Amino acid sequence: MADLESENVALIDKNFLCSNGYIRSADKLVKILGTGEFGRPITIIADKFSASAKASIEKSGGQAMELAVKADLE
Repeated sequence: MADLESENVALIDKNFLCSNGYIRSADKLVKILGTGEFGRPITIIADKFSASAKASIEKSGGQAMELAVKADLE
C-alpha cells in the first residue's frame, strides 16, 4: 500500500494496478495489504483488504471497496 501513496489518482482498481505494473493480471484475486498510510483520501477497489489496510484507507477519509467474490455469493 505504501507504493500506492505516490500515485496521483483518486481511484485505484485492479485495471489500474495491472496497467501500472503492480500486478500481472486483473483477472486474478487481489488483496490489499496494509503497510503504510495515506495522506489524502483515496478509493481502492479490490477483492479483499487486510484489516490494517482498510483502517489506513478509511483513516485518510478514503474508501476500501470489496468486489463480490463468486465464492461469497454461493
